[in-house]
Amino acid sequence: MVVVNSQPIAEALLDKRSRIYSDRPYLATLEPYGWSINFAFIGYGDEWRLCRRLFHQTFRPESAVKFRPMQIKRACEMVVNLVDDPLHFHHHFATFSLSVVMSTVYDYNISARDDPMVQIVIDALIPGLTLLTPERSLLLRTFPFLLNVPDWCWGSSIKLGARASLSRITEMKNVPFRYVQQHTADGSVSQSSMVAENLRRMEMQEEEAKSAFENALKKAATTAIVASYETTAATLMVFVLAMVLCPDVQKRAQAETDSVIGRDRLPTFKDRASLPYIDAIVRETFRWQPVVPLGVPHAASSDDVYEGYFIPKGAIITYNTWGITRDESGTPTHLGLYQRGS
Repeated sequence: MVVVNSQPIAEALLDKRSRIYSDRPYLATLEPYGWSINFAFIGYGDEWRLCRRLFHQTFRPESAVKFRPMQIKRACEMVVNLVDDPLHFHHHFATFSLSVVMSTVYDYNISARDDPMVQIVIDALIPGLTLLTPERSLLLRTFPFLLNVPDWCWGSSIKLGARASLSRITEMKNVPFRYVQQHTADGSVSQSSMVAENLRRMEMQEEEAKSAFENALKKAATTAIVASYETTAATLMVFVLAMVLCPDVQKRAQAETDSVIGRDRLPTFKDRASLPYIDAIVRETFRWQPVVPLGVPHAASSDDVYEGYFIPKGAIITYNTWGITRDESGTPTHLGLYQRGS
């Protein structure tokens, strides 16, 4: 295993030599539990490149600008929910996170409470994320027959858990996708959503290419849901924790907002350049408590040598986000804004 603790080395390996380091280590739980639907976990190849292209067409910065009015609307809804019911703030954060990504990917507007599509996502993600543990992957890699034992046999809980997870993940993949297909036909969804836009592109392709394209589109769409659900909600939770621990930062942020925005409206993206302290808080929130402190592991697809170090094919490359964000060389101005716990 290679642990990368430096930003320059991370850029040299994972960016400039991405052809070698874009692969993923083998996880025995991915296929049985249905998590190969997340293209962030699949190996480097044609399918991965197609999924990544579809994903970046929607989420690259210049393309994502068109979704800003919707994001502001969802943020306002979240604020109203927080005022009405502050006790369940984590639920409101999760609802906000899903509402933004479901609108972006499927043009689906979720209900504030008890939305059936949200329940499908939660039923798939919450159990699934607890099952994708390194020890379970090692167990299945060592004893793959555990996926084939009879239901009544000792040890069948792994197979039964995999079957249930696969069913839920498949439902999460197909149900919202069918929603877009059905509503595209009657013109009731926005043609700018990720899935609707690419369904139009798919219709112009050769018949033999459509199946692979549709499968890649489903994976890219589901990956967006998975990536957004917990990371956005968790980042908002980190922000709340920081404001509780650092009330002086909160007071200064409120003072800047009041002086620039006033009290008659909420901030928008157009105000960002006029709110440098708020911008620093956003950046510091990402740095202070990274949601994925060790990133998603990569794997070397061929032998390589970097600055005299031999990296064999198959070596696992781990990006130490936690350590790198605490590297004080080239420190940005927002580093250490939350002095307590930084």
